[in-house]
Amino acid sequence: MKSRMLRTTLRGLCPACGEGRLFAGAITLHATCAHCGVRYERHAGEWLGPTVLAYGLSALAAAALGFVLVRRFGFFPGLSAVLVAVVVAAGLLALRPVKAWWIWLMWRAGLVVSDEAAAADEP
Repeated sequence: MKSRMLRTTLRGLCPACGEGRLFAGAITLHATCAHCGVRYERHAGEWLGPTVLAYGLSALAAAALGFVLVRRFGFFPGLSAVLVAVVVAAGLLALRPVKAWWIWLMWRAGLVVSDEAAAADEP
């Protein structure tokens, strides 16, 4: 299970079938898997979890770099600009794999299903 999670997450593949692509663009998701029909985001706001996690990772990267830079060079002009750039760059780099991992978790929890399966579960 762990190797499947790593393979589909790192390659941006559908967690259900391992064939279809998750992403239509750099960080834009396809609505459904072209191969198996699983809908990746069913409810508004499902992007919030991965965004918060990616921001948290980028903040940790900036904090670590800030600590190293201050220890090495002290507080210098432009330090805040460097740290802001690191937060933005690291956040953008982390968002795609974090989104893929989040969708994998939602699939494992049974929340990422095809439209037919979702309609069958409704009362």
